Amino acid sequence: MKIELRFPPVPSIKDKRKIVNSVKMKIFSHFKIPAAEVDDQNLYNSSVIGLSFISLKKDHCVSKGQKIISFIETNEPEFLYDYDMLVEEY
Repeated sequence: MKIELRFPPVPSIKDKRKIVNSVKMKIFSHFKIPAAEVDDQNLYNSSVIGLSFISLKKDHCVSKGQKIISFIETNEPEFLYDYDMLVEEY
């Protein structure tokens, strides 16, 4: 899953990373799914967070992804810009 975040103007990359780390920690503490900043690391106003999780059922993965997006929309609505969820079944 890829989550794109947009920020109001921040004075430094350090300030941006504080916001990104806060979002990542909220996701981890609520869902126990680690997240990583995977793109736009050197841009002040945006970031891309990647998440990966595995389940035995495709429906469970889709449901978990939707819950994560809903959680971010509820807790950090000013930052969520876009998301993309890819579910593969083997």
